[in-house]
Amino acid sequence: MATVMNEKQIQIITEALSEAFAIYERNLMAQIDVKFDEHFDGADKVADAAEKFTEERIREIAEDEARDLINGASISA
Repeated sequence: MATVMNEKQIQIITEALSEAFAIYERNLMAQIDVKFDEHFDGADKVADAAEKFTEERIREIAEDEARDLINGASISA
């Protein structure tokens, strides 16, 4: 009986963690999208936007947002 309870508890915890990570990911992506939108405001052409938005800048935004969500976390992109 105890084994069945443990397996059920593990299943419940696994499902809860999976949902928590999904929520975290949605929130992180929403915050990153806001930063992208702010950066692209006023960019009339795709070429202009590409010049403004380098790979390094994208990484900086992602790292900043992740750092803000998780205090003390180390993020590398």
